[in-house]
Amino acid sequence: MKKTIFALFSICVLAISCGKDDPDPVSPIASKPYSNTNDGSNWIYEVKTLNTTTSATDTTYDTSRVVAGDTVINSKNYRKIDHYNGASRSYTNVTGNDYYQFQNVALLDTSVEALYLKDNANVGDNWQQDLTVDPGLGVPIPFTLKYTILEKGVSRTVYGITYNDVITVKTEVSSSALPGAITSDIRNYYARDIGLIESYYDINVTSPVATHVHNESLLKYADPR
Repeated sequence: MKKTIFALFSICVLAISCGKDDPDPVSPIASKPYSNTNDGSNWIYEVKTLNTTTSATDTTYDTSRVVAGDTVINSKNYRKIDHYNGASRSYTNVTGNDYYQFQNVALLDTSVEALYLKDNANVGDNWQQDLTVDPGLGVPIPFTLKYTILEKGVSRTVYGITYNDVITVKTEVSSSALPGAITSDIRNYYARDIGLIESYYDINVTSPVATHVHNESLLKYADPR
């Protein structure tokens, strides 16, 4: 069960984006999407993870790069993203106002396509995705990811850079097979023409195995092309 929760984190927290390294406020461009995946773009996220054994915070860095060439998945043209923190390749797509990620979840030996953002949705609007995963217990377990738009058009400062026209998305994880056993607070912040600038998640599982996962990712540096 613990590996299932970690695997769901990799689905929920979707650090697929490029950014701009600029000390001044980043002015949004209304015609630009909430992502930037030009060939060769690369970026670094500082990832802070709570060590539940020592109560200390472990810091690592997720360095990623956009790879030239598209891949067709489920009739969509996906851009390829290589990760250099031990994770494998992931894929991202923008279709109209909908933003998708396709990623192999190695712990579950499966691939998942997630619709993580709708940039034309209003504050309070929500959508959900139902998944069935095998946590290695011999019995597949159903999970539901519910996404809600919390904020639109707000400003957020990350490492001294103020980003405007930001959308905040909250994700909740639940399972009909584990009623009341999972509580979650997952928030992702997206800026126009950049993508993800910050993410925060806290997941608690009370049964069948008590698990607490806490993580924050902050855009540290980016080199858009």
